[in-house]
Amino acid sequence: MSRSTAKHEVRGVLTVESPATPSGSGFPDRFRQAVARNRNVVISLYFGWFLIPLFFASLTRGFGWWDYFTADMVFHYGRPVTWGNLVGNYLQPLFWGSYVVRPTWSLMYDLQTLLFGGEFWLWYCLKWAGEAAAIALAAGILKRLGCGWTSRAAVVALLAFHHASFTLMLHDPDGWLALGMLAQVWMLLEVEGNLALFSRASYGLFLALMPATLGLKESGFAFNGALAGFLLLWNPRAWRRVVPMAALLVFWTWRLATALNRTSGFSFGEWMGRFGDQVNMLAPRSPLHVLDGFAILLLVGCAVLAWRWRREFRGRLMAFSLVTSLGMLLFTTVPNLVALRYGIPVVYLLSIPAGLAVESLGRRRELAAAIVVFYPLFTAGSLYMQELAYQVQFSEFVTSLNAMEAKARLGHELAITGYSGDISGEVRETVTRFFKHYGYKWYRYDGPRDVRVIAERGLPEGRFALLSFLKPILLLQEQTGRLRNRLERVQAFAPGDMGTLQRLTESYQTLDRLTMRRGKEYWYDYGGALPSTEPLLYVYTFREEGAAPGHWTTEYVPCGRLPGAF
Repeated sequence: MSRSTAKHEVRGVLTVESPATPSGSGFPDRFRQAVARNRNVVISLYFGWFLIPLFFASLTRGFGWWDYFTADMVFHYGRPVTWGNLVGNYLQPLFWGSYVVRPTWSLMYDLQTLLFGGEFWLWYCLKWAGEAAAIALAAGILKRLGCGWTSRAAVVALLAFHHASFTLMLHDPDGWLALGMLAQVWMLLEVEGNLALFSRASYGLFLALMPATLGLKESGFAFNGALAGFLLLWNPRAWRRVVPMAALLVFWTWRLATALNRTSGFSFGEWMGRFGDQVNMLAPRSPLHVLDGFAILLLVGCAVLAWRWRREFRGRLMAFSLVTSLGMLLFTTVPNLVALRYGIPVVYLLSIPAGLAVESLGRRRELAAAIVVFYPLFTAGSLYMQELAYQVQFSEFVTSLNAMEAKARLGHELAITGYSGDISGEVRETVTRFFKHYGYKWYRYDGPRDVRVIAERGLPEGRFALLSFLKPILLLQEQTGRLRNRLERVQAFAPGDMGTLQRLTESYQTLDRLTMRRGKEYWYDYGGALPSTEPLLYVYTFREEGAAPGHWTTEYVPCGRLPGAF
């Protein structure tokens, strides 16, 4: 009798064994095996559904009215950006900057200006590459610490879809700071925090990373200060190798002291309020505060594991990440500013203990799968709303500048009011420097043009075009008779069709409404105005002084995607 048809009696019941069936031959099992074999492809396709539209949208942005043409004024006080000035422009913020101490970021800005010029889509490609590198480093660190694929995929989701976007604001260094921090941590994994085990070459590279990270943003000082302290605590015998780090920190303390004017009017109570706001921004809004609760449980779990593994390097690294993140948040909020992007370095640093905590769940790591699937759905509304806000604002700004240039070609003088609440401050510098230098240098305008500031030089006698945030009723109140009689046309720049980006944003907003999440619960990064149907910018055309008064007309100019754009 063959084994495949053997008869036997079980509890008095005669049964017949069916032919042996290969394990896992059913469709559900085959499907799971196929997914497991191609899991990287599946996850990439799922994540790409959310990220690829954002990538292409960033490539079609124009430029904003901050940092794009004025960053060199903050870094090295307007010294020309040339290959010959690279070293001097780096040394300027390193030794003499009194507002920001960011020599590394100054060097990166100058290099990108020289290499890419006004092709900001190339700048954004580099920013996306930086985000990919930072996420890859975080996943690589976790892999070397023993975390499996599922835990690493969850961390990739948490970083790639956090609402504090690495790529949203082109000229913010927070994402680059996160990349530099993780690079330092990566090197320490080789020696498990024991500087004495570094070769001379590795130690030299590690020391070089420290000023590079410090020079990206002031909050890098809090990270490196904590790092030096922990390295000394982990191995006091390696104190000689901590001395150069301490010397650099002393120098940076002296440099930061020159920028203490940014903390004028400091109040402890207000500081704690800002700290609370900044912490509150770390967790994206979610239905029934699911993500808030998850973040709290994750932090508690990380603290417990850090104590349990305190004699192991992974436990020490978890403790360092938690303590340093707290210190960075406290340090960042000392100046009277709070912004969503300030939390980016903290989020990337906390990804290390978060990944270890998820890995510790063992067979209960279904939580990681839930993060991978649902987290992008929770944050897509915020990510797309922020991107849409930037697209609308940038489109209106660029279109209005083109309208001003068209007026200049017809013989109109260009002007701005310079009034408080209108185009002033950094916006004023952006407009004036654009027409003075970058319009003809990068975008083939006819030549350099002067922009009159009415608050300083008065009204032009001839025909002129005025760029303003002020609505007609407010502008004409300033000099009612003189301006009203000369006004002949108003161009109001309002949001138009934003293409695929707008439709995707509306779909994710619908999803948020279905999950009881409202737009007012979104966090928006500083600088990105909410999309509005109201015009944001106006170009006024005025007759020459003494001309016969006439009627004036208003034209609404819809701003949106260019022909053929995404």
